[in-house]
Amino acid sequence: MIKFIRDFYSFIKTGSIEAENKLTVRKFLVRAFILKLSFYVLLLVFSYLLFNFNYGNSDFLFKDKTLWIVFLNMIILAPILEELTCRLHTGLKLYQIIISLVGAVILFHNSWLILSFFVCYFFLLFLILKIGVRVNRSYIIYSSALIFGILHIDFYDFNWLENFGYTFFVVITRIFSGLLFTYVFYQKGILFSILFHIIWNMMPFISYLLRYFET
Repeated sequence: MIKFIRDFYSFIKTGSIEAENKLTVRKFLVRAFILKLSFYVLLLVFSYLLFNFNYGNSDFLFKDKTLWIVFLNMIILAPILEELTCRLHTGLKLYQIIISLVGAVILFHNSWLILSFFVCYFFLLFLILKIGVRVNRSYIIYSSALIFGILHIDFYDFNWLENFGYTFFVVITRIFSGLLFTYVFYQKGILFSILFHIIWNMMPFISYLLRYFET
């Protein structure tokens, strides 16, 4: 586990993979899950102590939706589309950028503001590739993680300007998630970053199920 953390730290520090991780996929994902859960719990405690933490939930997104629709969105569509949109393009290959753009169109087709941002963002990456400008890959990785974190503010029912503590927790945990998902993508490929995202999303889905059957 210590070596996994050290390798992940090297990745977020330099933006590159110095050596392929030799762990099996199962062991790799287990360690990634433990690291993500540990960071989540640590920040949860920190946010509670510092901001009297009690943020709103995202159930409003699924109001009047059937359980199967919630499952489809949270466990299937969200991990696939978010990984394709926010992770795949960090490989900085033309086909990856195009697929990420397609993912953004599907994911944000009902929000012209967000979609326009992604179109501009991916067009900028296309120009970087076309012109041949050398860019430190860590800039792209952190930009992607930051975008991933900020986008998740819309998934919660609170005013992010008036509730800094809530916003802090949501954004920082998702930025960390974005970095860790990207590390999984670089080490094991997009299919396994999607799988890891699915596994993680099982936690909020189970929490939703408990609330669903209580009502």
